[in-house]
Amino acid sequence: MLIETPSELFPAPPALRLTLPDGWEPFASAVATLSASDPASPPSFRANVVVIVSKAVHEHAVSAVAQLLIDKTHTDHPGASVLSSTACTVADLDGYVSTVVFQPEQAEFPVAQVQGVVIAPTAHPEVRYAVQFHGTCARDDLATYEPILTAAFTSLAVT
Repeated sequence: MLIETPSELFPAPPALRLTLPDGWEPFASAVATLSASDPASPPSFRANVVVIVSKAVHEHAVSAVAQLLIDKTHTDHPGASVLSSTACTVADLDGYVSTVVFQPEQAEFPVAQVQGVVIAPTAHPEVRYAVQFHGTCARDDLATYEPILTAAFTSLAVT
């Protein structure tokens, strides 16, 4: 027997496109499908975005996946707080976007993260891809970066 990718049961992940402000620079990441940072960030923390794509088999409500992201943040960073969480539409897909604040273990100050997620369908009815967006900045810079990071997430194109 031969199995291969891409195929109906093992479809390729979706192509993604993200719009960021002029001056942001892409960087290589072992875990992210897309990643970039703002070199004009304050010197204490370089604001960045990473997009991670993972296969999701069977039906998953986007709100449940968003809650899993928040739960993981609470597990990884006890004391994390959710500032906002709302349903949205991104790339004609149901999405969810949340803003959380937490203290990373090795950091000297708290960070804020815009977490977004959409579920991208494939040709196979039981196979989907969860597209996660994480935009992170220093907590003190959230007023500047939250609109930039949220706009970046809502610019996401999934094909």
